[in-house]
Amino acid sequence: MPLWKPCPLLPLEDRSPQNALLCSSLEDRNVAERAFFLSNPWSVLVGSGRIGIENLRSRLSGLNEEITRNEFPAIQSQILKRLEDR
Repeated sequence: MPLWKPCPLLPLEDRSPQNALLCSSLEDRNVAERAFFLSNPWSVLVGSGRIGIENLRSRLSGLNEEITRNEFPAIQSQILKRLEDR
C-alpha cells in the first residue's frame, strides 16, 4: 500500500503582510480565514472539509500517523537488530 495518496487541492488563504499585522493571534487568523472562504468564489467549497488551515492540519496529522504506523515496525526491528549486534 502506498504511503502517499494524491488528494484534491486544499486551498489556504495566503496571508499578506497587512493581513498578518491585523491578525495578531491564531484565533484572529482563523476568523479571517473563515470569512475569506465564505466569500465568492470559495463559498462553494465550504463544508467540503478541504479548505483552510484546520483541515490541512488534520490531513497532515492523519498522514503522519499513517506513515508512522506503517514504518514503526521496520524501525523497531532495525533498532533491535543493532542492539543485538553490539
